[in-house]
Formats: sequence, structure tokens, C-alpha cells
Amino acid sequence: MYEYRLGLKIPLYFWRKERLGVEENVEELARSSYSYQSKLQQVTFSIKDAYIGARTAQRLIQLYRQGIIPQAIASLDSALSAYEVGSVDFLALIDNALTVLNYELQYHEETRDYFQNLARLEELLGFVFLK
Repeated sequence: MYEYRLGLKIPLYFWRKERLGVEENVEELARSSYSYQSKLQQVTFSIKDAYIGARTAQRLIQLYRQGIIPQAIASLDSALSAYEVGSVDFLALIDNALTVLNYELQYHEETRDYFQNLARLEELLGFVFLK
């Protein structure tokens, strides 16, 4: 008496399991692509934001240095001369002095903002603007 045995495993759900694995990998690839695009947009926005902030601060610094502060100092000198002859009261003189100080403070704040934005650009782009 002889007996032979032959066993075959026929996976009935083979295609279904493989298809689900492929679908999972496709979804993972799409998620990775969206994540990459999101990071790219964040970095691009940060670079543009720092650049625009630096350019704006640079223009304001130039405006304060060449126009606003010299005019305020001239106004203070005029008020001081008028105070000496008695045509302007002391409060107007103090108001002009405070205006000059406020403009100088704003000038220094814009200078700070300019260098902060340059530092952010250096960090994001990887090279030094000023040495």
C-alpha cells in the first residue's frame, strides 16, 4: 500500500492582501509628497517674509535718517529759538524734544528689525550677508 500526499497552499486572498499593501504604499507616497510641499511652502514663506521685512526696515531707516529726524531736529531748533524770545511756551519745546526722541527710538527699532531679518535670512539661506 502506497500513499502519496501532495499539498498546495492556494492563497484565496492573495490578490486582495497585495492590493491593499500597494494602496497603502501609494497613500504613504502621496502623504510624503504633501508633507514635502508643505515644508517647501513654509520655507519659501519664511524667506519671503524675512526679505520683505528687511527691505521695509531698510527703507524706513533711510527715511528716518535722511528726512524725518533732520526735520524734527530743525523743528526743535526752531522751537528752542522761539522759546528764547518768548513766542513759544515750554510745553511746545518739550513736545518737540519728545518728538525727536521718539523718532530716534523708532529709527533704532527699525535698525534692530533690519538686522533681525538679515539674521533670519542668513539662517534660512545659509550664507552671510554682512561681514
